[in-house]
Amino acid sequence: MSSFLNPTIAIDWEDVVLIVGKRNLKQLKKKLETVSCPACKQLGTATLAISKIWLNNIGDIIFEGFCKDCGGKLSLYFEATQFPGSFDQAMAIRELKIEVLKDFEVKK
Repeated sequence: MSSFLNPTIAIDWEDVVLIVGKRNLKQLKKKLETVSCPACKQLGTATLAISKIWLNNIGDIIFEGFCKDCGGKLSLYFEATQFPGSFDQAMAIRELKIEVLKDFEVKK
């Protein structure tokens, strides 16, 4: 299927909280603080400063941004199925943004 039919759409932090649940936020934040940065050679100790958050057609979240230490580009792919109920929440938010609100940015 084309990306036009199943676009990866922009979401915000509030959507992420709804998807993963408040009880799992600490775990998610830990993942964002333990990214490997190829630019400054940090292996699992770099912190990703988020500039954009995407939700794909299978409910996974892609965080894009930069390394807080060196400014190098970083991203983190987070599978929605890591936390119980997250997939269903991701799909509900996605459906709301695409089908109801019709106000969403598509990743190119």
